[in-house]
Amino acid sequence: MLPLCALIFRVIYIAAHVHQRAKTNAPRLNRGKGIILEGKTALITGAGRGIGQGIAMSLAEAGAKVVAADLDINIARQTAEKVQQLGRRSLALEVDVTDPDSINKMVQQAEEQMGPINIAVNNAGFGMCALLQKKLMAGLWVLFSIIPTGSTPVMSAQIA
Repeated sequence: MLPLCALIFRVIYIAAHVHQRAKTNAPRLNRGKGIILEGKTALITGAGRGIGQGIAMSLAEAGAKVVAADLDINIARQTAEKVQQLGRRSLALEVDVTDPDSINKMVQQAEEQMGPINIAVNNAGFGMCALLQKKLMAGLWVLFSIIPTGSTPVMSAQIA
């Protein structure tokens, strides 16, 4: 499982890097230390634990301000606190990526409190093991509601 997680993070990291380099005030590379994201704001859905929390911490280490969004506000707050311990600004927000109103509210609050969103990581998902422990059909409905449809409204709200 770990190699797959590492691969996913690398793809997200490269995508953020390529997107940022295309802008005129692109982050610069710091020899041996990777990309520098000082002054950039990153919004990560599903940032409360696991891969999302790891991405939030990595972006904070690179200098980004972090908006940690999750369905469970308490675990989003834990991630935001860890980011603050690195000396970075952070904000915890509650979001349901299957609800367009919740998504729009998240983006609005993030931009009001942290400035324009420069990096977006749509990481919200649902663990398959938890699904198998519950009713399979109900769990699959939740899974297919979040993963394929959750990222499109998030991205649309960020672009608007």
